[in-house]
Amino acid sequence: MKKASDLINAMMDSLLQNDAQREAVSLFSAWTQIAGLNEGAHSHIEEIENGVVFVKVDHPGWLQKLEMKRNGILKKLQKNYPELAIKTVRFML
Repeated sequence: MKKASDLINAMMDSLLQNDAQREAVSLFSAWTQIAGLNEGAHSHIEEIENGVVFVKVDHPGWLQKLEMKRNGILKKLQKNYPELAIKTVRFML
Protein backbone atom coordinates (compact mmCIF):
# COMPACT_ATOMS: atom_id res chain seq x y z
CA MET A 1 0.00 0.00 0.00
CA LYS A 2 1.32 3.43 -0.95
CA LYS A 3 1.52 6.31 1.48
CA ALA A 4 -0.70 9.33 0.87
CA SER A 5 2.39 11.53 0.43
CA ASP A 6 3.63 9.26 -2.37
CA LEU A 7 0.28 9.52 -4.14
CA ILE A 8 0.20 13.30 -3.78
CA ASN A 9 3.77 13.62 -5.06
CA ALA A 10 2.97 11.42 -8.06
CA MET A 11 -0.14 13.46 -8.80
CA MET A 12 1.78 16.75 -8.57
CA ASP A 13 4.50 15.40 -10.85
CA SER A 14 1.93 14.48 -13.46
CA LEU A 15 0.26 17.90 -13.21
CA LEU A 16 3.50 19.85 -13.34
CA GLN A 17 4.81 18.82 -16.72
CA ASN A 18 7.77 21.16 -17.06
CA ASP A 19 10.42 22.99 -15.05
CA ALA A 20 8.66 26.36 -15.35
CA GLN A 21 5.50 24.96 -13.76
CA ARG A 22 7.52 23.41 -10.94
CA GLU A 23 9.39 26.67 -10.40
CA ALA A 24 6.13 28.62 -10.30
CA VAL A 25 4.78 26.37 -7.55
CA SER A 26 8.06 26.72 -5.67
CA LEU A 27 7.96 30.51 -6.03
CA PHE A 28 4.44 30.78 -4.59
CA SER A 29 5.51 28.86 -1.49
CA ALA A 30 8.82 30.77 -1.11
CA TRP A 31 7.36 34.27 -1.43
CA THR A 32 7.84 35.18 2.25
CA GLN A 33 11.53 34.27 2.07
CA ILE A 34 12.00 36.32 -1.11
CA ALA A 35 10.05 39.41 -0.03
CA GLY A 36 11.13 39.33 3.60
CA LEU A 37 9.33 38.03 6.65
CA ASN A 38 7.27 41.16 7.39
CA GLU A 39 6.59 42.08 3.77
CA GLY A 40 5.70 38.48 2.92
CA ALA A 41 3.21 38.36 5.76
CA HIS A 42 1.35 41.30 4.23
CA SER A 43 1.46 40.24 0.59
CA HIS A 44 1.09 37.25 -1.69
CA ILE A 45 1.59 36.39 -5.33
CA GLU A 46 -1.68 36.55 -7.25
CA GLU A 47 -0.34 35.22 -10.55
CA ILE A 48 2.59 34.98 -12.90
CA GLU A 49 1.86 35.90 -16.49
CA ASN A 50 4.14 36.69 -19.44
CA GLY A 51 7.17 37.23 -17.23
CA VAL A 52 5.32 39.48 -14.78
CA VAL A 53 4.82 38.53 -11.14
CA PHE A 54 1.66 40.19 -9.79
CA VAL A 55 1.74 40.65 -6.02
CA LYS A 56 -1.25 41.70 -3.93
CA VAL A 57 -0.50 43.77 -0.82
CA ASP A 58 -2.89 44.31 2.09
CA HIS A 59 -2.04 47.95 2.95
CA PRO A 60 -0.60 51.01 1.17
CA GLY A 61 2.29 51.19 3.64
CA TRP A 62 3.42 47.67 2.76
CA LEU A 63 2.97 48.46 -0.91
CA GLN A 64 5.39 51.36 -0.57
CA LYS A 65 7.90 49.23 1.33
CA LEU A 66 7.77 46.51 -1.33
CA GLU A 67 8.16 49.12 -4.08
CA MET A 68 11.39 50.23 -2.43
CA LYS A 69 12.62 46.63 -2.44
CA ARG A 70 11.47 45.94 -6.03
CA ASN A 71 14.94 45.72 -7.62
CA GLY A 72 16.27 43.36 -4.97
CA ILE A 73 13.18 41.17 -5.17
CA LEU A 74 13.40 41.08 -8.96
CA LYS A 75 17.06 40.03 -8.85
CA LYS A 76 16.25 37.21 -6.40
CA LEU A 77 13.38 36.03 -8.58
CA GLN A 78 15.49 36.05 -11.73
CA LYS A 79 18.37 34.25 -10.02
CA ASN A 80 16.30 31.60 -8.22
CA TYR A 81 13.66 30.99 -10.90
CA PRO A 82 15.34 31.32 -14.32
CA GLU A 83 12.83 29.04 -16.05
CA LEU A 84 10.08 31.59 -15.40
CA ALA A 85 11.89 34.34 -17.34
CA ILE A 86 10.62 37.02 -14.96
CA LYS A 87 10.94 40.54 -16.36
CA THR A 88 9.24 42.59 -13.67
CA VAL A 89 7.18 42.60 -10.48
CA ARG A 90 3.96 44.57 -10.11
CA PHE A 91 2.49 45.34 -6.71
CA MET A 92 -1.20 46.14 -6.19
CA LEU A 93 -3.67 46.70 -3.36
